[in-house]
Amino acid sequence: MKTIVFINPPMTLEARYGGLARAGAMEPPFGLCHLAAVTREQGYKTMIFDAEALGLSVEETTQEALRHKPNYIGLTATTPAIVSAARVAEKIKQAAPGVQVIVGGCHVTAVPEEALSAFPSFDIAVVGEGEVTILELLRCLDQAMIPERVPGLAFRLAGAVVRTPPRPLIKDLDTLPIPAFDLLPRLDRHYSVTAQSVDRFPAVSLITSRGCYAKCTFCDTSVTGNTMRGHSAAYVARLLKLVQQRYGIRCVMFEDDNFLAFRKRLKELEAHIEREHVDMTWSCTSRVDIAHRETLDLAKRLGCWQVSYGMESGSQKILDFYDKRITVSQSARALQMTQDAGLHTKGFVILGGPLETMETLEETRSFVTSAALDDISITYFTPYPGAAVWGVCEQYGSFDRNWERLSCFEITFIPRGLSRAVLEGQQRRIFREFYCRPRVLADYLRRIKTRRHLVALAGSGLALTKHVLLAPSALSYRIR
Repeated sequence: MKTIVFINPPMTLEARYGGLARAGAMEPPFGLCHLAAVTREQGYKTMIFDAEALGLSVEETTQEALRHKPNYIGLTATTPAIVSAARVAEKIKQAAPGVQVIVGGCHVTAVPEEALSAFPSFDIAVVGEGEVTILELLRCLDQAMIPERVPGLAFRLAGAVVRTPPRPLIKDLDTLPIPAFDLLPRLDRHYSVTAQSVDRFPAVSLITSRGCYAKCTFCDTSVTGNTMRGHSAAYVARLLKLVQQRYGIRCVMFEDDNFLAFRKRLKELEAHIEREHVDMTWSCTSRVDIAHRETLDLAKRLGCWQVSYGMESGSQKILDFYDKRITVSQSARALQMTQDAGLHTKGFVILGGPLETMETLEETRSFVTSAALDDISITYFTPYPGAAVWGVCEQYGSFDRNWERLSCFEITFIPRGLSRAVLEGQQRRIFREFYCRPRVLADYLRRIKTRRHLVALAGSGLALTKHVLLAPSALSYRIR
């Protein structure tokens, strides 16, 4: 029996969230859990090491992985984690040169040739969705064959990086087994949702669909595409029942790009939740242009307590540049409609985009502090490989292409006419004006139901307070 060890590479919360680390989330590595489920089902001895959740260093991760004498290593990496993944791969190659190192994830899918050229310790890159690709690839490697006929790969051949044809998207997600959460550290102990998006504890993030029909210029959809595909209501109910019974999870954050877009599934979910005896509160993300009162009322009846919207800006000029295909007035209506349905609202805001000016920043500040919002998340505009703005952003300002810094919580792009100090100051000002209002503070006090909730919110609040009071520009966080 061949052995494959999947690794989520080391990355600290400080490296991911900067000064807001204590307010950040620790999400399970969903992609690895799906891959591990299919390899285990096909007879491979399979393990997952989530070095990020366990707080392991590169050396510790390497030692743990090699202790199981793997034939294959499967690494996943976002853009800010790609260097850490390469360090793990390099250590593994030094200690066990014969082990095949396979890398996947959004970064290598967006720029596979660049990633393989930059990091010789990666042998093969899985491009796009990997569940079918990994099995076909492993069968080839088991027989010492060159996988040139396996779609969805990039690898070196005769000194050059070659690509195989793209892999079609998986149409029926229910053909995939339940993610192998049992191979992770315990969900209820090592993973967390941001305190602002938790109604009850323990809480964990889940993903029940793939793809997004929107084509926002700052977003990379190269892995899951623009075709929306969702697990069935029956599958979602089984998943909820699993995390409830096995790990005691009582609240879920659905991290789908647009959970409420699956209206038919939401209606069907009601009967399945009742049949499976699921007792769960949940929050989700959605787009403002598909907010409907009927859907919101149904979501609340099924346990939803919060909906998060990607509003991005209070300036129509900025929204149009992002190709959001929404209006500021749509955002305002969706937020008010959501609150009228008895749900909390959270808005995602991006500062410092290519056309940002002092005027557009003021429009965003004014909108955020006047709209029907209960929570906000403010990040900085960050061009990512695979996004439409990746190749053109430097026409609009200065951009630091250091992959380790592309986390959204660190300023890497500065539009012409503005400065780092201005962007940091505007973020702190909006945070301060938003959260220091009596209505918002009173709402937070009403949310506290248990000591654990109090501790979580206090920690998040302290992190935000320090962030607002201390300029973060001099801070630098790196992987151990």
